Amino acid sequence: MSDLPHANPALPGIELLERQISRLPIKKFKWDPTNSLGSYLEMSVDMVNINEVMKLSKAFILDKNLGGITVLFKQFWQRFEGEVNQLPTKNFKIDPFHGFNQSATLFVQEVYVELKDIQTTIRKLEPVWNRIEQATSVLLSEVILTKERQVLAVMDSPIQETLPLPQLVGKKDELKRGREIRDQAIAYFQGSELFRDWSPFLRSRLDVVIAEVDNASWWIENEHRLVRGILLKVSQSLDELLFAELQQLAGG
Repeated sequence: MSDLPHANPALPGIELLERQISRLPIKKFKWDPTNSLGSYLEMSVDMVNINEVMKLSKAFILDKNLGGITVLFKQFWQRFEGEVNQLPTKNFKIDPFHGFNQSATLFVQEVYVELKDIQTTIRKLEPVWNRIEQATSVLLSEVILTKERQVLAVMDSPIQETLPLPQLVGKKDELKRGREIRDQAIAYFQGSELFRDWSPFLRSRLDVVIAEVDNASWWIENEHRLVRGILLKVSQSLDELLFAELQQLAGG
């Protein structure tokens, strides 16, 4: 895999997962003041609920849209899950009704893991994630090139005129962030070696697809998978063109 093109360093990757986990509710765990560190030291570590970590991480890592194309992200999730499950944990008894009933005696046990350990695990696996992203981009690009040949075998190259990017729609507090992420994606596709040799036809499909995604929330929600998200949309647009031509065989 040494000949894979390098990802644009301006695009964020799995460090976004680290940021999301860092925003989970923190529970401070204080060291026992009677331990060997000495009673004069007061130390604490930031801990996060391991179930919340796994729920958030699974949603971030797995991509149902790639289920029939590659299992690399599924395999990454299995490796990540195994790494996290080996980390030391601390059990806390939590009163779910705290603040409502001060005399409540019902407690549930929750498992917490040190935030620093999760961050270390993510950074350890970051090179693997980056290579998987690169490999997936290459794979999707090859699929698109194959579909282009199929489309052009049954129709002329329909290059659509490039139109100005539309204003994004959505919640007011999402618009600026959505535009920033869209601009990052455009810069990536303009500068990446992987797409430099795309035909004018494919570039026009790319422009159309990016222009059609006018919802700011889509760009924000897919920030960690921008390249594959857009490439999948390009691939789907080629399917639509091909089907429109093929259905004429049945008089459609």
